[in-house]
Amino acid sequence: MSQQPSKQGRYEGHNSSLYTTLDAASIEALEKAIYLRELGLFASAHQIFDTALISLKDVTVVAIEHAVVFLKQGMFGKAAEILESAIAQTKEEGIEYKIWRKKSGELPLMKTFLAYLQFYTKGTLAGILEEAEMMIEWLKDVPVEKYTDIQVHAIQKYLLGMHNTARTSNYVDDPKYGSIPKPSGDSGKVPWKGVTDLYYSLLSQKRLPEAYAFFRTGRAFIPYKQRPAALEALVAACEKAVADSPDDYRLLRVHGNAIFVLAETLIPLGENARAEEQIQKAEELFNRCPNDIEESHQGLTAHYLNAKWLRYRLTPKEDIDTIWTEGLVLLELFKKAGNYLRWSQCDTPISDAAYSFLSERNTSEKMQELRPLQIERQRIQTEVMCDLEGVLEDHTYWLMHEIRFPSTIQPRLEWYEGFFERFKTFELPDPMHNAYNARKMAYDKLGDTEKSAMCLEQQLLWLEKTPGYTKPCDSNHSLKQVPQNGPFHIHEDDQLNMEWSHAISVSGSKKGPNHASLHHLLKHMQRDLVGGLITNGDIWKILYPAGYERKNTPVPLPEPEDLALHLGTTTQSELYDCLYGPPTNPVSTEIWELRQSMLDKWFEKHSDSNSVLWRYLKVSIRELRGRSLLDIFFESGSSQQLHYLDAGLEKLRECVAIIPSLGRIYRENATSSEENLRGLIAMSQCRALPFTGEPFNTDKNRRRIEEAYKIVLDIADNEIGLSLNIAYSRWLYSLIADLACTRRAFGFAGAADWHLEPMARIRAVDLATDSARSGLAVQGITESTLEGLKMRENMTLQVFQDAIPQAAIQILRIRILEDNSNEARVELWEILQKNKTRSLTDMMGLNTEIPKSIIDGLDEGSRDLLNREAKLLESISSAPFDERYHLRYKLKEMRAEMRAHGEALAAVVDLKEGVPLKFSDLTGLIPQGVDKNSVVFIDWYIPDENRFFSFKCISYNILLAASKVGEVPEIFDTGVCLEGVSTLVEEIIPDQLDEIRGNLYLQKLNPLVAPLGKISKPDDVLVLCPSRILHQIPFHALTVDGELLIKRNPIVYTHSLTLLRYCSLQTQQQQQQRTPPPSPQESRFFTSPCGPDVDGWHLVELAEVFGAAVAVGSESTKQTYLEKSKTAKLLHFFGHAVLPEADNPLDHKLMWSEDNDIYLTAKEVFTHAFNKASHVTLIACKSGRTRHAPGDEVMGLVPALLHSGVSSTVSTLWETDGKVGATFSRYFYESWSTQAGTERSCIDLARTFQKAILKLAVDRDVLPDDPRLQGVGGRGGAARLNPPMYWASFIFTGWWMMDWESNTVTVFGDGFSVRMRLYL
Repeated sequence: MSQQPSKQGRYEGHNSSLYTTLDAASIEALEKAIYLRELGLFASAHQIFDTALISLKDVTVVAIEHAVVFLKQGMFGKAAEILESAIAQTKEEGIEYKIWRKKSGELPLMKTFLAYLQFYTKGTLAGILEEAEMMIEWLKDVPVEKYTDIQVHAIQKYLLGMHNTARTSNYVDDPKYGSIPKPSGDSGKVPWKGVTDLYYSLLSQKRLPEAYAFFRTGRAFIPYKQRPAALEALVAACEKAVADSPDDYRLLRVHGNAIFVLAETLIPLGENARAEEQIQKAEELFNRCPNDIEESHQGLTAHYLNAKWLRYRLTPKEDIDTIWTEGLVLLELFKKAGNYLRWSQCDTPISDAAYSFLSERNTSEKMQELRPLQIERQRIQTEVMCDLEGVLEDHTYWLMHEIRFPSTIQPRLEWYEGFFERFKTFELPDPMHNAYNARKMAYDKLGDTEKSAMCLEQQLLWLEKTPGYTKPCDSNHSLKQVPQNGPFHIHEDDQLNMEWSHAISVSGSKKGPNHASLHHLLKHMQRDLVGGLITNGDIWKILYPAGYERKNTPVPLPEPEDLALHLGTTTQSELYDCLYGPPTNPVSTEIWELRQSMLDKWFEKHSDSNSVLWRYLKVSIRELRGRSLLDIFFESGSSQQLHYLDAGLEKLRECVAIIPSLGRIYRENATSSEENLRGLIAMSQCRALPFTGEPFNTDKNRRRIEEAYKIVLDIADNEIGLSLNIAYSRWLYSLIADLACTRRAFGFAGAADWHLEPMARIRAVDLATDSARSGLAVQGITESTLEGLKMRENMTLQVFQDAIPQAAIQILRIRILEDNSNEARVELWEILQKNKTRSLTDMMGLNTEIPKSIIDGLDEGSRDLLNREAKLLESISSAPFDERYHLRYKLKEMRAEMRAHGEALAAVVDLKEGVPLKFSDLTGLIPQGVDKNSVVFIDWYIPDENRFFSFKCISYNILLAASKVGEVPEIFDTGVCLEGVSTLVEEIIPDQLDEIRGNLYLQKLNPLVAPLGKISKPDDVLVLCPSRILHQIPFHALTVDGELLIKRNPIVYTHSLTLLRYCSLQTQQQQQQRTPPPSPQESRFFTSPCGPDVDGWHLVELAEVFGAAVAVGSESTKQTYLEKSKTAKLLHFFGHAVLPEADNPLDHKLMWSEDNDIYLTAKEVFTHAFNKASHVTLIACKSGRTRHAPGDEVMGLVPALLHSGVSSTVSTLWETDGKVGATFSRYFYESWSTQAGTERSCIDLARTFQKAILKLAVDRDVLPDDPRLQGVGGRGGAARLNPPMYWASFIFTGWWMMDWESNTVTVFGDGFSVRMRLYL
């Protein structure tokens, strides 16, 4: 065997604290076996246990790790044998259980592990319940953050056992036995459910392999839809850990496996495209690991098989040919690898495909091929895996599918007799109930009434022990009352949550928030039909009531057995169509009311039950009816269908009236909460207005708007927006704003202060967002809410923040138009600046880390405070809820202390918390010596067009805001909307910019800058701060009043004014230091990976003029660039940049070698300390392109540079020809050199850039030899502009006044110009 873990150092298991019982050679052998196990090379791992470690087979750590190998294979029997042997050895040595428990936990771990395995090997639950009691006693006083590796491993097996018990029986009390025994501080309280707490504790302690292993266990206790977000926290932690330790291949594999599990979690949620992306990412990570695997094993590794399995699961269910053929291939691979767990999982879709061939194509060929596979599956499950539950469930599954074919079911029935005779201890209630149910239906089909009665009796006996069972209240019911077999019950609400999650995972084709209810209806109809709580006549009336209305054509009732069989094979989609009718032709009101009354009577029979399930079903059947009617109305868009709208809304109002009687778990976890349904009513009322066929300001429409407005205000009052999920709050506050504006426009609200109430709410939720973002408690916000935000803080807060400015814009802009309010102008300006600032802070993670360039400039006291703050933040993340409240206020006090320490540290705190620019701060953005009236700051604000309803009174045009120091912002309506601009940008930039009419095409975007002719003078510096897609537009190439903007004014771009302020602070700090200038070789660096014989030659000439260091071709390296960047004031890169189309924008990167995968990413730039107040020129394709995040901040190379010490950049918006790039460089530095004096000087880079662009725009030598461009020049000669492709892509970003030590700059001479011309 060549496989070994040598390249990644120690490859420890999860029980390394037990290594003290082994010598060095045994530890090495054990870790090698663990490494092979994690690779999925089980046979090689077993070989080590059977040779080098055979003498230590009963030593606890060896036994446990060997058992885990078999567990990963699905060989439960072999794993149990190993543990039984080791446990017996401890008893022979006379070691008392209590001593072991207190000393190391080895024996509790082994016994809990064994009890879990015996669930499969014996079908028993007694061992799990017994060990659960011992586990609670053992860990009841141990906080989760103190758990050892043994305790974490033990709790994994404990939870697996509890999950198996809960899903197959009603024997466990979920709050006690389904939770980690976490100390509550009050012995009278049920211990808090600590699964999530332990998971995040492991993450905070950077115990990532344990966190990954624990998540795979604990995810069963995390609500299904929350699992991806919880797992993404692990993926992010792994990504950071791998970045910090790129040679730790154990971490790399954990990272890859976590991404595989994320993909696996996304597939049942229908997010197939995202799942495929994750699979590709995981494959890329595993490709980075050393390939020290024998060639014969290459196709059998765990990561290779995981990728194939997950892609197989992405196959559409209707593609049964692929499912069949690819499934057979996978079966052979899994069997060859010895991975019987995956083998058994793969067999299920193959069986489904065979039955689909039989039912859909009427061919039995695949069924004949399936028979030997089923025999092989039974053999493997019985003899190899010892999975008795799987064996029994498989036979039940096959029997239910074949029950219509009497000739095939007799052998199936005979098999059961042998199974129950052989495994007399098997006692899993749910599989037993299902087996007797299927057998009864089969005996009914054969006409064997005696055996059918026997099966019914056994079925009812086991029914009482199944999950979620509650005794019926129907006094006529003949169900035999049998005492509970176990001492505990799952808590009703948690049981519903578990069933809800299960229903989502198995739901049919019917989409919508209540599709789980269809699963429950089918399941309980069939169960209650067998139990006698509902008759076949009742069900027939519910499903087909129209048959009873035809007096002359009575419909015969089906037999109960046939009806039960029908229900067992009915899909959720079929049930939906049967109950509600097809989408285009719903059942009549009369028929539906009959069905609803029959269903309600059935539900009432369970009224004495403590389960909330029946009340939930009462709500859900009405909601599905209401939603179906609303869908019909909105799809038709016709006022003729208005009755569907009113009927659908009435059903939703009935739901709202019932919901208060539902339990806690429904209110907190169900999608159809009271707030959601009320919100749907409000949204539907608004969306319906354009389709009513009536003027907006009629009494009926007034009532619709008023009802909607009252609902959204009530919801906002109750929850302050944050207790709802983030997406819900996103539309809630947009709706408040839209309704307020609409009510004002149509005279529904006549008061002059109509804006006060909605703006007060928007300000309140903005404040709540600020506090939650800082980790502080907020009045009215529950701890569970804050924990929800904690799970995915960055993403959720960015999405949520975007709703705040959008809502504010709608109200403030109408107020400005109405009373020209200066206060509204300033508030609109500030709230948008705030949003831009904070989204980048969240995206880059500044709340937990800050750029290295900032830290390097702090004094020792400031660094000490930062370290203390970091420890406090870590404490908050791992502390129990009852401690976090106090710790958050400690954080608030500490940050106040940090702000008081000095201006530099105060600026760091502001950056970490995303403190935005105030309007009064604009003075700080005027360079020293520059007239404040000669600088105009320009922002564009883009209202969200994706609203739920639109009125003529609300404009969605892009706004332009122009600001000067000391003057109130001027707000202009550009007359164009986002959709129109987006279409133009996609059509024109850059595809049409290389044509002779390219400048004319660009002029279509002139309305975006037209107001600049009114609020700026020629030669004013224009600081442009675009939004969203506007970042792709070369505004300097547009015209104002017929004049090219870059000719009229110097242009500076910035991603946000707060970022510009940060650039100016860097410059001011550098000026205050006034250190002696370094030598030109240290302070200026020109580099290009392109060889001097290709595109890099001109850099040698540029470096000569500046006296700078230069490296081209093979001499240009990423390492050299980063080293020079620490001291260089001027960095020039000429080469290639890569902007991934769909990946993280922080992966935007400069390329040194594509073959060797040598790149400098934006993320690396962000963590690197560039020289303060330096300038970077990037002559590289799309180096200036960015992507905007929710909240309108942008990410990419340039923003990363400006956060890392660089104060200004020149970059490109699209792919740029090398000749164009070289010529621009010549003009740019030529203008630079003419400004440089003999002493320190201040270079105006905005005017430097202006001059270079104006020269480039008319330089015909940069144009390619293209017949289409022969007309360039023409009349007007040199005054006519080149197509924008060849000059407009360059942009200048950042602080435009640069302090420059210029005593070694040579003015460009004729010789240089000649050489450049020859080169070009």
